[in-house]
Amino acid sequence: MSEIDIGLLALAVSLTTILVLYINRLETNRPIVTAKLENYGNTSSFLTLKLSNTGNTPAFDVILSAEKKDIEKALDKDAPEEYKKIIYKCLSKDNIIPIIHNNSSEKNLFGLLSNDKNNTFNLNAKIPITIKYKSIYKFQSSYTQKQILVIKLTDYFAGFGWEKKEVQ
Repeated sequence: MSEIDIGLLALAVSLTTILVLYINRLETNRPIVTAKLENYGNTSSFLTLKLSNTGNTPAFDVILSAEKKDIEKALDKDAPEEYKKIIYKCLSKDNIIPIIHNNSSEKNLFGLLSNDKNNTFNLNAKIPITIKYKSIYKFQSSYTQKQILVIKLTDYFAGFGWEKKEVQ
């Protein structure tokens, strides 16, 4: 190998390293938006849809959407119209959250689980959703994630857990 070949090889390795470091920086300093259903209450449990940005930069123009047929499968047949409207609006492509700062969240009412006429969802129903959002960087500025919302009454992923009691 001549000195010119070694120099060209070193230049190629250097440029590749710079590109890899730049891509790594973009992936490390990006927003990461996820959705979670939280419930409050005992007999009747209000559901709150919470969108959290756990990434290192703000997320812009956040859109949460789902197919209408998937939402309808999850809804109770007698769900009140007022709750249906809220759910459809939460999961509409027309509903844009302008910004979710890093280490922050946004939330909205998402129906009610109960044993009376106000019940909104079928328990253990699943709604596939898509979350789209943008980053502050020009390159790789938009992201799309798929996720499933599971309608349930517990904070434990399989339904069981221990509660820590404070000792007095």
